[in-house]
Formats: sequence, C-alpha cells, structure tokens
Amino acid sequence: MFMFNNLGIVKEAISNNELKVLSINRKEEFILKASNEYVSSIKSELNDEEGETIIVEFDLKNKIINENIF
Repeated sequence: MFMFNNLGIVKEAISNNELKVLSINRKEEFILKASNEYVSSIKSELNDEEGETIIVEFDLKNKIINENIF
C-alpha cells in the first residue's frame, strides 16, 4: 500500500491560495486550496531558474493540499 494516496505535480499558482495540480494517478488537473504562505513559497520555487518539479500530496475530497509535506 502507498504511503501517499493523492500525489500531484504543481502546474501553476492560480491565485494567492489556489494551485493547479496534475494528479499523478488519475492524470487529471485539479484546483486545490492552500494557505497564502504555502502558495507564495510554491510560486518562488516555480519561478526558480532550476525548473524543478514540485510534487505535493492532496486531499481530493476536500480539495486541499497537505502542507505538512514540502
């Protein structure tokens, strides 16, 4: 059994508290909620010249990002 059920790749920051995430399992995109601080941190990483992939865990039922893992 997997430790994390819903993992996704962050595609972009939609707003100050929403991220567009591509689900690794389902191959679907979802708009998920997160705190302003978390999204700001993700935006910084996305704008980094290194171009690294950011993977997050999320709760699909409640449409929120698990911010304890980053």
